[in-house]
Amino acid sequence: PSQTNRFITFLRCYQAAPMKANMIKIQERFNCLPFGPVWISAFFGVLSFVLRIPFLFRYDLHLGGDASTCYLMALRILGGDRPLYFYGQDYQGAAEAYLAAGLLKVFGPSIPMAGAVSLMEWSLAVGVGVYLLIQGTSKFHGILGGIFAAVAVPYTLHYVVVPYWGYPGGLL
Repeated sequence: PSQTNRFITFLRCYQAAPMKANMIKIQERFNCLPFGPVWISAFFGVLSFVLRIPFLFRYDLHLGGDASTCYLMALRILGGDRPLYFYGQDYQGAAEAYLAAGLLKVFGPSIPMAGAVSLMEWSLAVGVGVYLLIQGTSKFHGILGGIFAAVAVPYTLHYVVVPYWGYPGGLL
């Protein structure tokens, strides 16, 4: 259907569900939104990235330990090292370190740029999670999950803005 038809359908649904305190009516309005699951999940993925950008530049609050090792791995990959695993471990991969090394080669060595790899990984996980939530339940529940994941998860402010890699599936 065209965008015009989607908008007309949205208006009909909006008029058919008058504003009441009834949760079912509110859910009906969300389910009539003219955007599909892909657009909604992409929106929340981008929103989660944008809302955490200021924390990329405050890496000095929590850079240390494994995050520092990940950053050094990316720098050493630029220097010719080719690790398959995280330094000192045999179960944590190094794929993200190669991605970070590519970004560092293009934009220059910078801890915030290396932390952006973790943030991109988190944003992708938010988008995929919202998409799966919409497919499994409804747009209403997907949007609530997206708001929660993008805004109300303070624990992620610490871990998704430092260069700490190796557990991409763990974010979901």
